[in-house]
Amino acid sequence: MGITVRQMLRIPELNRMKVIAGESGLDTNYVTTVTVLDAPDIQRWVHGGEFVITSGYILKDDPDSLARIIECLSRGGMAAIGIKFERFLKTLPASAKETADRLHFPVIDIPIDYAFSDIINPVLSRVVNAQAHELSFSEKVSQSFFELIINGEEVDPILNNLHNFIHVDIAFVDSIFGQSYFCAQSDSFIELIRETDLPRLIRKVPNRTVAIGDKVYGYLFFDVDSANIQKSWETSLYHATSALLICIQKKLAKSEAEKRYRDEFVQDILLKNVRFEKEVWNRAKLFNWDLRGPQTVVVIDIDNYKHQFGIAQQIDEAVSNLEEIKKRIYYIAISLVKMKFPNVPHAEMSDSIVFILPSPFNEYEVFKKNLNATIAYIQQEVLKKTQFSVTVGVGSVKDSVFSCYQSYDEARKALEMIRRTCGRGHSIFWKDLGVYKLLGNLYNTKDAVNFYYDYIGKLIDHDKKEKNQLIETLETIIRCNWQLKPAAEELSIHYNTLKYRFRKICDLLEFDVNDSEQRLNVALSLKLYYMDKYLDV
Repeated sequence: MGITVRQMLRIPELNRMKVIAGESGLDTNYVTTVTVLDAPDIQRWVHGGEFVITSGYILKDDPDSLARIIECLSRGGMAAIGIKFERFLKTLPASAKETADRLHFPVIDIPIDYAFSDIINPVLSRVVNAQAHELSFSEKVSQSFFELIINGEEVDPILNNLHNFIHVDIAFVDSIFGQSYFCAQSDSFIELIRETDLPRLIRKVPNRTVAIGDKVYGYLFFDVDSANIQKSWETSLYHATSALLICIQKKLAKSEAEKRYRDEFVQDILLKNVRFEKEVWNRAKLFNWDLRGPQTVVVIDIDNYKHQFGIAQQIDEAVSNLEEIKKRIYYIAISLVKMKFPNVPHAEMSDSIVFILPSPFNEYEVFKKNLNATIAYIQQEVLKKTQFSVTVGVGSVKDSVFSCYQSYDEARKALEMIRRTCGRGHSIFWKDLGVYKLLGNLYNTKDAVNFYYDYIGKLIDHDKKEKNQLIETLETIIRCNWQLKPAAEELSIHYNTLKYRFRKICDLLEFDVNDSEQRLNVALSLKLYYMDKYLDV
């Protein structure tokens, strides 16, 4: 970096030079050296940042060519052009002025008595001084951030240090862990960052990406207009970004090591892989977890994730983005659960996250109320910040952590059943499942399969053979309390079409819709069939 064109014009020895076009580029174009224009193809011999000076001799026979030269100089990254107008070129052509103004490229009138050395020497002297000052400043900035890294400081001190150099309100949004950090006085700026989803923030607020290659770790946001972001910030932003990357990678390494050991332990509990009681207490002690007393398992499952992942595998960057979304959802869930239930075991399992929560029998209603509020908050925040929904299943309370595998199994079955019957984004307690709780002990047994095949087997076989969806039609009719009009609307088909399908179902099953006993048997059979189909995971 050198000096701006405006700073160059403030050099005392050059105080008689005047800007006659392109004034809007005085503070954005930087001068790093000076060169003399003695040929119209000068753009071939320059590198950018030059203040180009000329006597105008090459323009005397074709003044209008100056517009083309200005365009070439601007495209090549030159800072400005200075011309002695009283000798070979009397005035600035209108086309050249229009081009300079449009391209924000300053054109400067050099007094006739200035020798080129009168310009070159003071400009280069000032540039060298500016570069020396910049090197000194860069060393100061680098040292300050280096000390923070060496001392193991976190994100907040890094932001405070950056603020000391650029003097504007700053926010950092960590896209890996989903956290937001601030060094800001403006409440409106803080609220904007907290309440706006990341894609909109990136479009709306001036920012700098914190990344290594294509891997994005977060974004620095600034409470200024885009036009007010200064080039002088570059050194500070470069070192701040490096410090943030090191900080996040250190946090990631620690988090991954803890996560791996934690997930293995919790999965051993949930999958009944723990052999000795002493082993559980010793491993729990490492995480400062108290696993004594009644416990409940909560499963938070990302809706439609496997389907989205399958589609995204065709596009590598989409897969990466989905993984980032999953991490963000997990972070939201962990953060909000810990607000109400601090320091509880949790583990990531494919596209779900599982918690083991202490739940005393004598305060179950209070526990349930708090958990319901937490689940609703998680679902709200996940939807707002990721556009994904989650379905939540809660197992029954078990008197010991060694029975949590049963609660986990109940929670998984519960969330799959509620998703099937009510759609995505709901939650259910195993205790509130009603008849499904009874059927949960029967499904997937030989007796259960024989039972539902007696009543709807012909329909199942027909759908497999003809590749129809009569089972789905029947399930919708039952869910609509055997009313055909609401069922037709839900299936988005004509009422007469549904009547035809239902008549076909009744014929296949030899079913009398007016017989309440038959209706009960068919409804129970369908529930058992879907439990076999969707819960055998």
